[in-house]
Amino acid sequence: MEYSIPGTELRRRNLRPLWLILLLALAPVVASTALYFWWQPQTTHSVGTLLVQPLPVVQAQGWPQARWVLLSVGQNCDAACRQRHFAMQQIRTAQGEAAERVQLLQQANRSGLREDGFYLVDPLRNLVLFYADGIPPTAVIREIGKVLKTNNGLG
Repeated sequence: MEYSIPGTELRRRNLRPLWLILLLALAPVVASTALYFWWQPQTTHSVGTLLVQPLPVVQAQGWPQARWVLLSVGQNCDAACRQRHFAMQQIRTAQGEAAERVQLLQQANRSGLREDGFYLVDPLRNLVLFYADGIPPTAVIREIGKVLKTNNGLG
């Protein structure tokens, strides 16, 4: 004589949806953890050279307060210098509402800074990025826009 407890088959059959729901709930967590540890995304490419250094004190004399600055250094202005200044004006104008946060500045090179491009200097007088001549202005516009948007409370 076999004894069966009434409703046992019913209980086992009803656990299957519970396990499926549990697996569906855990799947995103397991997948995101696996991607975090085993998949490296492609690095983003900056068009400028990242600098982490304060502006030399010699260059900081007469510096504008609480502004981002596009700084070009050099004594005499040749054709490349004029092209650089035009690109800097276009970059500043293309920032839209954030353009008022950016100022253009030309100074004599008194501290050994590179003269073949221009610098982005933050309001705390730190050299942030260097852009060499010949970089497409559209890439620089996008990058400076991201920097200004990210650092909205600064300057």
